[in-house]
Amino acid sequence: MSASEQIGLDWVAPVALGLALVAAASATFISKKLGWGPAGALALFAATPLVPHVPLGLGLSLDDVLPLLALAMLGALVPWRKRTPRALLLSWPWAVAFAGLGLMAAAGALSATVHADSAIEWLTLLGRGFGRPALLGALATTVVLTKPRWRRRRVAASALALVGAAEALFGLVAFLLPLPGAAGLEAARKNSVLYGLVAGRIAGTTGLSPDFMGVILASTALLSMGLALDEARPARSRLWLAASGVQVLALALTFTRASLLFFVIAAVVLLLLHRRPTLVVVTVALIVLVGSQSAVGTRFLRETTDRLALWTSAVTIMVDHPLAGVGPGRMLDVASADPARYRETPLGPAVSNAHNAVLLAGAETGVLGALGASLVLVGFALGSIATLWHDRKRDAGILRAAALAALCFVGQSMTNNLLTVGVTSVLGYFIVASFLVDSEARRVWRLRFPRMRSGSENRTL
Repeated sequence: MSASEQIGLDWVAPVALGLALVAAASATFISKKLGWGPAGALALFAATPLVPHVPLGLGLSLDDVLPLLALAMLGALVPWRKRTPRALLLSWPWAVAFAGLGLMAAAGALSATVHADSAIEWLTLLGRGFGRPALLGALATTVVLTKPRWRRRRVAASALALVGAAEALFGLVAFLLPLPGAAGLEAARKNSVLYGLVAGRIAGTTGLSPDFMGVILASTALLSMGLALDEARPARSRLWLAASGVQVLALALTFTRASLLFFVIAAVVLLLLHRRPTLVVVTVALIVLVGSQSAVGTRFLRETTDRLALWTSAVTIMVDHPLAGVGPGRMLDVASADPARYRETPLGPAVSNAHNAVLLAGAETGVLGALGASLVLVGFALGSIATLWHDRKRDAGILRAAALAALCFVGQSMTNNLLTVGVTSVLGYFIVASFLVDSEARRVWRLRFPRMRSGSENRTL
């Protein structure tokens, strides 16, 4: 393969350029319409799932265009001289999460250097293993420093809810009225209980597995519920609830069991925290009805899983390559090259990647990468619990919904790789940075840093 093909200088490059121009114009329009400069860039981050995943080369893909552009636009607006990234470290769960991200970046760089056979391959592996964590770290830092935070939260929540509704409507149309080329659907596999029952599973516009669309819709549906709970005007509250309902229906038709399970638990918790027992009863009743009378229940009750085999394969690879793994994005290639060692497991055949964010990081970038991924998820979980437990003031519904969405992200990361897949990693970090890092819950586990005044007098943050 030539260097030009590696870099992606074909029809995709003009599409990426056109996308960037349209996105920049749209962001500018949104900012002017709302009268707030950062609004357009925040909307671009939220719109990441709308762009299909098409490789560009060097570890980049078409769905990276929006977050990269948003990062550049938002970075130009943040008053860096007046603010510092200390906001990321005000409570130790978030400090742990961002330390983990740093470890993942270091492990990715080491793995790329060890396994690359050429300059182009090194740049490609470096883009996957180091570039992705670097992008996510820059995203989180820039979003956290965007003020005022109440406005950031409102814009981010509304943008994510609208994007989720758009994805849901597109998915429902694709499911009910098959589109050309079965766009928006992943065909039911022959070894699945869904084969012959449904045309396929909703995958939306991402071009990726419905498992990833599942976590996207679960998160945006929760934020739609949060907006409805915070909305004082009944008409708008009902509108956000209706949007949430559409997203939940589409979520059910992704047939993603982890997303469905975590969403149901999170939705019930959110409604109970806001003392909405009637909505809890209605929600549970609808879930039971849909589950018992559709293919959703069939998949839950009869579908077998190969996760244990996939995890066994990933652990075996990590044990065999503990220092630098096998290279970012190369687990499947290595497993295919030695099927007797990595594909045939005592728990069945392992024909896919690890389907676990920690184990995949360990298999591809070594033990250091696995440790980094673990710290990220632990930090997300503890910080989200603190926000869920302690935030009681303005935007309580949005904050609780975001905390529960982050916990859903952590939970599903145990059954899918969400930390290095472009669209899901951007979604997870965007939610954390927009709503949770500098929420009032930071006071629970605040780190204290000495700061010198004039003379020798100190004071803490």
